[in-house]
Amino acid sequence: MPRLRRVTGEPSAANLAHADAAGDPAPVLISLGAKIKVGSKKGEKVYDLGEFYTDLFETAMEHDEMVLEVQVPPMAPKTACAYKKFTSSRTIWA
Repeated sequence: MPRLRRVTGEPSAANLAHADAAGDPAPVLISLGAKIKVGSKKGEKVYDLGEFYTDLFETAMEHDEMVLEVQVPPMAPKTACAYKKFTSSRTIWA
């Protein structure tokens, strides 16, 4: 996550719980097969990150849960990945 933070500018894994389609880490982590661990006083749950998001700004988390961990499986030997953030000099709001 620290390396992803340097690239995307996202301050923490907690932003994954926001489920904003404009967030940068989620698509990268989904493509890498990441899982997300959430928990509360009642216990912990682990979701495939792609199944964690149920709609725009909605997740499978309960109201009393928080993100505990993001699990990214190791990549196969002699493989790599890259991320390129495309930005626009103008933002058009509808």
